[in-house]
Amino acid sequence: MKRFKSIVHTMWTGLKWAGCRAWGFLKSREGRQMLIQMVIVWGGEVIKHLLG
Repeated sequence: MKRFKSIVHTMWTGLKWAGCRAWGFLKSREGRQMLIQMVIVWGGEVIKHLLG
């Protein structure tokens, strides 16, 4: 059980660190521009799909 808790803790710490890094990147100017481009592309795909 102790080993399982250790594995879960390690995974959680890694995910938390990755999330903080991603959030920091998205707050930067390059990250925002990339996010806007992704939203535009995805939005276009959704509209194309909906219009058939």
